[in-house]
Parts: sequence; structure tokens; C-alpha cells
Amino acid sequence: MKMQEKLQHFYKVSLESAQEEAQKEIESYEKELEDGFASYKEDKLRQEETNRKTEQESARRQINKEISSEQIELRRRLSVCRDECKQQLFQEVEQKLKDYRKDPSYEEYLFGKYKKVLAFAGDDTIELILSSGDAAFAKSLEKKLAHAITVSDEDFGGGIRAVIEARNIQIDDSFSSMMEAERQSYIYEGGVTHE
Repeated sequence: MKMQEKLQHFYKVSLESAQEEAQKEIESYEKELEDGFASYKEDKLRQEETNRKTEQESARRQINKEISSEQIELRRRLSVCRDECKQQLFQEVEQKLKDYRKDPSYEEYLFGKYKKVLAFAGDDTIELILSSGDAAFAKSLEKKLAHAITVSDEDFGGGIRAVIEARNIQIDDSFSSMMEAERQSYIYEGGVTHE
């Protein structure tokens, strides 16, 4: 081979070798880039998933906080409405009791109550007490019962009271006592679910 051919051959072999090495370097570099990109992509996806979960949890907590706050406000408003309904109901009942005390049948009611108390007392001494607001019925009831009636200084809203000292018994069948007992024990069961 001539020198020219040798040089040509050497140049060709060197070029092929350099191209192979360059190709290997490029492939190695591309593989590193692909691996790095895949790793970067995984990290970013993982970070994005973590951020998404954190934001969802934060949003869920915020929603729960708002729901809780709204429930508290609704319960407060419901309580206010219940109190208003209860107050209105008892005002209406008190008005009906006042109206009933003006009705002629009220005197018969008092008479019936006193008769039961007298029967309960039997032979024991009993003091019959009438509300000051019902003083107008005292004389008539005393005649019907053939028993003295004490008119109280206090207006206990109607009804009767009596004392049997021998047995240490105090009977309070007054409207004010009954109303107070009802106020204390009354539970409003209203609304959609009757809570």
C-alpha cells in the first residue's frame, strides 16, 4: 500500500473509531439525561402529589371548620327560636289562665279542688288558702264548703293552697306553682327531626 492509501485508511479508521466513541459518548450522555429526566419527572410528580394532598387536606379542614362554625350558629339560632317559642307558649297559657279565672266555671273548679282537699284532710284541721286575685270568690266558697277560707296577701295566679298542720302537709295546687313546674320540665320537641 502506498502512503496515500495508508493515510487514507488510517484517516478512515480513526474517523470511524472517533465516530464510534462519539456515538457511545452521545448515547451515554443521552441515557444519563433520560435517567436524570425520569428521576426529575418522578420527583416533580411526587412533589405535585404531595402538594395536591396537602392542599386537599387544607381545603377539607377549612370546609370542616366552616361547617362546624355554621352548625354552631344554626344551633344557637335554633336555641333562640326554641326559647322564643317556649316563652310565647307560656305567655299564651298564662293569658288563657287569666281568662279562665274570669269564667264562671272557675269558681266550680276551686270548689271541686277544696272539696278534695277537705276529704283528704278528714278530721284534721286544715287551712284553706285562696289567691288574693280570687278574693271575690271567698264568701261564696265559704258558704258552699261550710269552711273558713284565708285570702292570701300573695296573688299566686289562681288555684288553691292548703295546710294540714297536724300532718305537716302543705298542698300547693296554685297555677303559678304548676306553671313554674312546667317551665322547669318543659322540653320543646319541634322542628323537622324532633330533636
